[in-house]
Amino acid sequence: MWDGVTVLTKPTLDAITLAEAKAWMNIDYDDHDELITEIILGAIGMIDGPSGIGYAMMTQTWKKTYDLFPVSIVLPGWPVASVTSVKYIDADGAEQTLDAANYRVDLTREPVRVHEAWNTSWPTTRLISSAVSIEYVLGVDDPIDVDHAILSALKQIVAHHYEMREAVSQMSQNVVPLGAQRIMTEYSRGRVAA
Repeated sequence: MWDGVTVLTKPTLDAITLAEAKAWMNIDYDDHDELITEIILGAIGMIDGPSGIGYAMMTQTWKKTYDLFPVSIVLPGWPVASVTSVKYIDADGAEQTLDAANYRVDLTREPVRVHEAWNTSWPTTRLISSAVSIEYVLGVDDPIDVDHAILSALKQIVAHHYEMREAVSQMSQNVVPLGAQRIMTEYSRGRVAA
């Protein structure tokens, strides 16, 4: 399901700010702001997107490719907000954009699926790899709308990595705190939580 998934546009806003992370960790000085910012970005990478657990926190655009049109197009990741386009390489080798009237998007189930519209069929594609590509938008526009459990996991990871700057120490052998690990496992969308 995750083969052929790429991020076209990354989020322009982080799910938590430096100030929020510092408040979570009860840090009221600025000496480690650069370090904490790096840790925030690393923690986001552990959760967000197809290289994380398949969950999209903030608004971003992904692309899923197929070699040909399947009966049902499955869009990995969550939450999916909309499908931007369905494109394909036709039999003559030209890229075409499928009219939105020729397909329907089922946002009510997970994973989200794209089906042929009633009384239509998928067009014929050239027999090449990645002949079909679907661009779709995931995530939310405002950090306040990110699921609170995901935000909690993110803050736990930031705090843990701030305190334990080595991957393994005598005090802790967990790269991810157990509470955050549980949340990541619960929210994983086809990816194995770290």
